Amino acid sequence: MTGATEDYRREEDTLADFIDKCCIVNGAQYAYASDLHDAYAKFTGEKITAQAFGRMLSERGYDNGKKGGRRAWFGIGLVSDEG
Repeated sequence: MTGATEDYRREEDTLADFIDKCCIVNGAQYAYASDLHDAYAKFTGEKITAQAFGRMLSERGYDNGKKGGRRAWFGIGLVSDEG
């Protein structure tokens, strides 16, 4: 794949754009699945199922599980607009 093709794919990759602009990525972060899904849908304007969004995150290497009795994604958190 050429550099130009990779650049084009990155530009067209809405998940990568969302992560770059709206998320903090590191091992200490987590986000509840519903909050992350809602933020993605709002950011992109796309209607996507929670399962499809979850598959996209899994394909990127993020893990999910339970945190405080709720489904969460680990290694990724939402940038807070507070503070």
